[in-house]
Amino acid sequence: MILRRYSSTITNIYNDINLLSKKPQNSINLNSLTEYGNLQNKEKVVQASQYLHNELPIRFAHKIKDLDSLPYDLYKNPYINTIRNWYISSFQDIINIKHPTDFTDSLKMVHTIETIYDRHSPTLITMANGIQSIKNEKNIDINEDQIQEFLNKFYMSRIGIRVLLNHYLMTFKDTNNCGIINMHCSPHNIVKDVIADINIMCLNSGIGSVPIEINTNLITFPYICSHLYYILFEVLKNSVKATYDFNKKITIPPINIKIYNDDNWIIIKISDLGGGISREAQLKMWNYFYTTSEHPINIMDNDFSINTPLSGFGYGLPITNLYLKYFGGHINICSNNQGTDAYILLRMNGDYDEPLL
Repeated sequence: MILRRYSSTITNIYNDINLLSKKPQNSINLNSLTEYGNLQNKEKVVQASQYLHNELPIRFAHKIKDLDSLPYDLYKNPYINTIRNWYISSFQDIINIKHPTDFTDSLKMVHTIETIYDRHSPTLITMANGIQSIKNEKNIDINEDQIQEFLNKFYMSRIGIRVLLNHYLMTFKDTNNCGIINMHCSPHNIVKDVIADINIMCLNSGIGSVPIEINTNLITFPYICSHLYYILFEVLKNSVKATYDFNKKITIPPINIKIYNDDNWIIIKISDLGGGISREAQLKMWNYFYTTSEHPINIMDNDFSINTPLSGFGYGLPITNLYLKYFGGHINICSNNQGTDAYILLRMNGDYDEPLL
């Protein structure tokens, strides 16, 4: 069991952070998550709460030290410092509650986990604000590759923490899922939901409709539906915009979506005739500093929801890539001057351990 300190002094807090940041993080996978997502199995729920009570302080300590190690003293940026303070607060919250030993303790822990989960909800937009403000500072000549590497590590770690927190919370809700995992996640159904939402988005933004044809089987598999929704929304949104912009003066050709599988993979192929992606854009599209948006979102706009994909920041595809990699998936994009084929590959089995960067 991790040594707990209950002093609130700054010195002791940072001693704890330094100590735990040297401990290894413990990886999970989809299969291990499904073992702890059933409220009826109280023994497993207690084990899950004990794991979180030990693991979260270690992960928070790693995040704090990562932020402290940013070059150019970037941790002093007010947005990034806000994120750092959130991690310190969450670190204190979790180490200052009793180590759970029974189901009653696990129930009591829900409130703390919920507080932590809500606290960190604006992290994506806050970090985007921080990076944007740093880019605008003329006296800082930043190394974009170095920041790119940091953001990939930071966001992958954030995905892992969010999965742990939300899985625990969803275990205590009356749903048909296994915590955050839908044991019968249907790519076909999620594609239909994404198409419906993109059609509404196009209507609201004045973009004409783009026909979308689906050729799919009805396979299901254990997965986190919200992750798959985000992935499909980002890729299909880009296809719709490219197809409309390239063909708006003529008859708009359909986007084709095909879903198929073998024993190990589910493949979702999204094909468009949107004029393709330039070689220069292909080299930059995974970069957080790159966006094709002519009208970037006002980062101080209160209407920018924390649940809205980060269009206009250049974050959509990089975050999509991390969501896929988190459970061992991939995205391959092939493009020519006619259009683009995007191949989204999802693992059928759940034994791929999360990457702990």
